[in-house]
Amino acid sequence: MTTKDFLIPPLGEDGELLLDGLCADDYVFNVRRGEPWQGGTVYGTGEVSVRAGETVELTVHVRPETAITKVRVTGTLTVPATWIRPPPGSITLSGLDKANAEVEKQICFEYTPYRFETSPIPPGRYLAVVRPCLWSERVTVSDRGGHFDLDVPHPVTLRVAVVDAATGRRAPDASLSCGVPAARTSKSAGPPVETGLFVFQAVPGALELHAEAPGYVSREAPVAAQEDRELSVRLHKAGTVVVRLRLDGRPFEGGGVRMTLEGSNLWTRRRFKAGVARVGELEPGAYDVKLGDVVGCNAVPAQRVKVEAGRTHEVLFDLKRKPVPEEAKR
Repeated sequence: MTTKDFLIPPLGEDGELLLDGLCADDYVFNVRRGEPWQGGTVYGTGEVSVRAGETVELTVHVRPETAITKVRVTGTLTVPATWIRPPPGSITLSGLDKANAEVEKQICFEYTPYRFETSPIPPGRYLAVVRPCLWSERVTVSDRGGHFDLDVPHPVTLRVAVVDAATGRRAPDASLSCGVPAARTSKSAGPPVETGLFVFQAVPGALELHAEAPGYVSREAPVAAQEDRELSVRLHKAGTVVVRLRLDGRPFEGGGVRMTLEGSNLWTRRRFKAGVARVGELEPGAYDVKLGDVVGCNAVPAQRVKVEAGRTHEVLFDLKRKPVPEEAKR
């Protein structure tokens, strides 16, 4: 199994499903509605232990809830002319309650005035997000429906420089995105202008800037955007770890072999290509490099590497073949 959870295929018309080739293990089957990454509503749960070479049967008893009466929602959207570009593209209504957790309605706009009407949705609390402004407001839909007049506030303009923390100079090939915690989403700030600054409009309030550049440690910078302002995000030089493979003293391609890199705030996995696995943009510090089991070879111990800013560190794993038993030779 490569992941802890996975979505099984739909059941047949008779309500049955055959899963062939499962690894021997203990499994929990959840029957739910809604997207799997949102949780949705669980209607039934069953547990089963699968043993190698055996076929087991599981019946999951479900308890559907009473159907919810759905209602329509109408509304208008007002956007000040101070928002330069692009114009609002859509409103997304996302359910915030257990009964409407799977609902995510998107209303797209092309022309003014911005008016909308949804298809029937369950009553409850929703988060309305206006894109690409990334302005949001919580609304409550009653069992009789609802009408909402949404007014986007005037924007603030931010001018952001992404710089090297040591020199204060612009970090080359940097990128910047802006996240709005209240809207639970983010957007790219676009390419920098001729001055090297990223210039973009944002809704007043708390923002989260994410800056990155090749050779630097990426950084999240919280910002209180209440007025037009110019600021900078300082990036520190990063380190790089390059892991190489050998087999009995010779270069080894390592097809299908994986390595993991573990630190205090990082866990990542890489496959080998042409005998090399590379992890860049690492924050300075100590990391453990581990190699997965290689068929036909002895296990190798993990290696610790101390990553320094601006440096590339190489780690070599020299694999040894397991001795072939005498009976196998014959």
